[in-house]
Amino acid sequence: MEKPKTIKTLSDLVHSSLKVGMEDILYNRDYFLHTKDPVSMELYAKKITSLPTTKENEADEDEPVDPNPASTDPAKSYRDIVHSHETGAHAKDSAASNWLDPETGLLRVKHERFAFHVDVAAAYKIIAETFSEQDICDLTEVSMFPPQKTVMIMQKNSPMRKVISYGLRRVTETGILSYHFNVWHSRKPPCVKKIETSDLHVDMDTVSSALLILLFSYAFTIMILGTEILYSKWQYRLIIRLN
Repeated sequence: MEKPKTIKTLSDLVHSSLKVGMEDILYNRDYFLHTKDPVSMELYAKKITSLPTTKENEADEDEPVDPNPASTDPAKSYRDIVHSHETGAHAKDSAASNWLDPETGLLRVKHERFAFHVDVAAAYKIIAETFSEQDICDLTEVSMFPPQKTVMIMQKNSPMRKVISYGLRRVTETGILSYHFNVWHSRKPPCVKKIETSDLHVDMDTVSSALLILLFSYAFTIMILGTEILYSKWQYRLIIRLN
C-alpha cells in the first residue's frame, strides 16, 4: 500500500522529525533576513541551523540552576538566531547550518530523512537523472514562500515605458517567453506508479459490483433477444395473413 503523505504545510515540516536544508543562494538568505513569518523563522532556528556548543554557553556544574527561568518570547529567540553572526542567514561560515548546493542537498534527500529547499529549475533536472521512479513518487513538495513578482523600474514619465510594455507583451504573445522557460526549466519528473503484489487484494467485496453489472447485462440482453424473437414471429404471421 502507498504510504500516506502527512507533511503538506511548512508548519507540518517544522514539527516533523525531518532535518531541513537550504540551497545556498542569495535570495534564500535574504528571505530569512527580511521575513516576518514566524513559521519560517522557527523553521530556520529549529531545523536549518544548530547553535554551536562552547564553553561560554555550557552550564557550570557548580553554578546553581534556576528552576523557574524567566519566560522568553520564542519568536524573538528565533529572530535572534536568524540574525546571529555565527549561525544566522548572513553568516559566511555555513558549517553550523544546512546551507548546501543542490547536488548535495538532493543527495541527502535521497538517502536520508531530509527536506531540502531548492529552486525547481535546478532540482527537477537532478531528480530526473539520479532518482528512481519509486523515489520520485515518494517525494512531496511544500512551498515555503509564494513566487515573487518582478517589475521593470524606470524613471517617472519615461518615454520607454510604452516600448518596454509592448515588447514584454509581444514576447508573451509570440511564445518566446514559454520557449525560454522550457529551455532553462526542466519539466517536473512524472510519478510512474508500479503495482505491487501487496496492493492486489481480490475478494468478493471487490468484484461483487462487477458481477452484479454482468448479471444485469445478461438479463437485459436476454430480454432484448426475446423481444426481437417475438417481433420477428409477429411480423412473419402478419405477412402470411396478408398473402
